[in-house]
Amino acid sequence: MGVLYGHYPDGRSSNTSLEWREVFDDNTSDVGVLFIQEDMGSFASNKPLVAPPGSVYNYSTGSTMILAKVIKNILGGKVAGTYKLLHKSLLRKLGMNTAVVQADVSGSLVLGAQELIGTHDLTRLGQFILQNGHWKDEQIIPENWIEYMSTPVGLNTNFGFDYGSGIWLNTAQNGAPFFPSLPSDTLIGYGLRGQFIIMIPSLELVIVRTGNTMDLESLDLIPEIDQLAAKIVDALPTDEK
Repeated sequence: MGVLYGHYPDGRSSNTSLEWREVFDDNTSDVGVLFIQEDMGSFASNKPLVAPPGSVYNYSTGSTMILAKVIKNILGGKVAGTYKLLHKSLLRKLGMNTAVVQADVSGSLVLGAQELIGTHDLTRLGQFILQNGHWKDEQIIPENWIEYMSTPVGLNTNFGFDYGSGIWLNTAQNGAPFFPSLPSDTLIGYGLRGQFIIMIPSLELVIVRTGNTMDLESLDLIPEIDQLAAKIVDALPTDEK
């Protein structure tokens, strides 16, 4: 599951300006070809820019793989360096002991998709974000990073919802709220096949939905999850709302 990413039905694709076509049920699209590459970061970085960076919203798993390769190179150029940092500095501290993050042949962790994470560990990740990167008396990542993630990019997206940095938002700066039944401070991790981490700071609530919605490009699931989450909120004790 790509925890903090989305995909679009018309094939245009994260918030970089790479020439990139992201259609998951088309093996010839850029994302389809990406997952058979030995070096995913290099494949993506060789794609041309179609606009100045930051000027258009274009979702691209390839952009995440470029970042994964940069991180790997900073940490010594081998998978062992990134793997050790990920597990020692984050996953083990959060007790996320079931998570499996795969690597491509070149040794870059496939952070753009295909992480295998159990429901309980997804909930821990959501709670970690809800707590602004704080866990068991330790500030693991700076609080301002969560603030940065939660700030709309200010560009129109193909979904028609606001996007932050690696996460969907429930604001309406450049479109409609993602989940109109939920508070505006809601943060949404939306993964392929309908995986959701829904974090609502004002309610101190994390909702995780896992499943296997086979229509990869359908947005019909979003209103259904909105209704499900709204019923969960309605079931909370009054003093928690």
